[in-house]
Amino acid sequence: MKNKALRGVVFGILGAAAYGLNPLFAVPLMNLNFTVDSMVFYRYFFAVILLGCLMLAKRQSFKLQRDEIIPVIAVGLLMALASLFLYGSYEYMDVGLASILLFAYPVIVALIMAIFFKERLSLLTIGAISLVVLGIALLNNSGQKSLNPLGLLIILLASMSYALYIVGVRQTTAHAVPSLKLTFYGLSAGLVLFLIKGMLNHGIQPLTTPLEYGNAIGSAIFPTIIALSLTNLAITHIGSTNTSIVGALEPLTGLFVGVVVFNEIITVQNMVGVMLIILAVTSVVASQYIIAWCQAHLLYRHRHH
Repeated sequence: MKNKALRGVVFGILGAAAYGLNPLFAVPLMNLNFTVDSMVFYRYFFAVILLGCLMLAKRQSFKLQRDEIIPVIAVGLLMALASLFLYGSYEYMDVGLASILLFAYPVIVALIMAIFFKERLSLLTIGAISLVVLGIALLNNSGQKSLNPLGLLIILLASMSYALYIVGVRQTTAHAVPSLKLTFYGLSAGLVLFLIKGMLNHGIQPLTTPLEYGNAIGSAIFPTIIALSLTNLAITHIGSTNTSIVGALEPLTGLFVGVVVFNEIITVQNMVGVMLIILAVTSVVASQYIIAWCQAHLLYRHRHH
């Protein structure tokens, strides 16, 4: 139990860090005038191919049980909508601000779990979520563009879609599907959606240069395959709410990328925000360890009495 909880936290942290690399590959493609439809299509296209090859290499079955098909497609479409809305918001606000506002989703996850699934919100959970919200607010830079109402609506839709995805993976038969297979079929459902949408708009722009291919494949590997596979594992180990809280480490990756790659400036306000997020995540990690230790101790006593 203890090892399972700690593995779940590690999976969540690594998955969040990988997902936070999104701007590293998306911004260069945007600067090359790629449309949102084209970017998300190639991201999912290469991810599906690479995942399929990986499953073949591991001789993992592609078969889904009948009661798994609809939930797997549903959570895949929710993830696709989250990606679509997130990339779409980049047209109305700075990438950094969009990434920050996306992190309303831990609050949404906690509310869904409390209202619809009767999950008790402990004071620690409420405190951790509060620290996350405050910390992410402090990561915002005053020099960014003014907040566009349409952009705000789009990023909140992204946040809602991602929250429903996290809850869906945990609360449906999708949780019984191995992580690689779940990610493969989820991305396949999204790929079909993006192909149809792209063709209905202005078509899919071709990749022509090594730089374009490199960024498209990079976005397929890190913020897609690695991030989603690890997040799915985290959800099955520590639940939806804790995974969403640990996922708040994602903006820290984005902040690191901004400073190192795009020469953005980190302020004292940013550093305070970073420390609050780390404190929130640390509290979740500690609580998981303590809960797992208590469960293991009680099980030991039960077996020896």
